[in-house]
Amino acid sequence: MTSNVSAAERRRFMSGDVSKIRSTGETPQPPSRRRKGKGGDSEEEGEEFKQILKEVRDFVIPNLGKEQQQLYEERRIRALGGVMNNQKHMNYKKMKDMRKRDVEERKKTVEEEKTLGVCTSASKHRKAWEVNKIMNDKQKRNKEKRKNHEDLKVFNLGMGAIENRGLVVIPRKNVKLYEKHAKGGQGGGGGKRRKR
Repeated sequence: MTSNVSAAERRRFMSGDVSKIRSTGETPQPPSRRRKGKGGDSEEEGEEFKQILKEVRDFVIPNLGKEQQQLYEERRIRALGGVMNNQKHMNYKKMKDMRKRDVEERKKTVEEEKTLGVCTSASKHRKAWEVNKIMNDKQKRNKEKRKNHEDLKVFNLGMGAIENRGLVVIPRKNVKLYEKHAKGGQGGGGGKRRKR
């Protein structure tokens, strides 16, 4: 079956833009091949997209439940690099039961994903508090690692020492200067006294 529809008309129809679909078969101008961030059109489109995204958020977030709003805020703060420290207080027995149930659900989901071969969660289905704990522990480990690394730096030995294949190497000229100073001379007269 052959169709009399041109490629341009097919593209216009598939674009999803109603104004283009209902327009007559005028020749559309080819899209400019500019890089992102250059030129006025792409900046205007970016600003328009941000404005639409803000309107959608303003419409959706108030309609979420209390827990979903808190979860959204925590995720937003975590995405910006912050860490949430506040937790809700609850009965200890309830908390233990809830955590036990969460661990069982997580194991079940992870096993299911393992059999499917697809992972649908970046945090591997952990709760927000678990992710925060992991992030805090990771930051502490990195901080300790940096501190230990700074303590082991070789240049703290002095005399221009450098590390080479796990050994500390002191340059010959620095050794000679040290020997001269140790003998008491300043390197000029071989340690003889001047006559006055």
